[in-house]
Amino acid sequence: MLGQLRGLLSEQGILALNYVGFTKGEGTEAVASVYKTLKEVLPNIRVFVTEKKEFTDFIFLASEQDITLDRNNPDQRVQWLLDHEYALSDSGGIVITDNYNPMESMQVRNRKPIGSFYGKDYARVAAAIARLFMQLRTA
Repeated sequence: MLGQLRGLLSEQGILALNYVGFTKGEGTEAVASVYKTLKEVLPNIRVFVTEKKEFTDFIFLASEQDITLDRNNPDQRVQWLLDHEYALSDSGGIVITDNYNPMESMQVRNRKPIGSFYGKDYARVAAAIARLFMQLRTA
């Protein structure tokens, strides 16, 4: 499925994906699996967290091209991203496929509905970040 999404992106396109997960402990394999799966299709990935907590939204930006953020850019959104960047590596997780997707079982420790953790609409955040990158690329 990600291969099909990749085909829809322009050469300069960026895929923005929001995933709620854990930064430490049980459940981190799910986030690592999202990262590893994206990396199979789009080699350049930057990851950001909306809050520096154990359970948070991860915003994945993936592209064929380098995703560059300039610390000298005065745009507060760029500064926010740089301040919320999160380091992931290829060492953990699995590659998720249409035929093998154990994500639900990888993140079972937290059974509360997502709405009980967040009142904000983080999908809007991911969309705004994607628009920002498109503006930066065309500037």
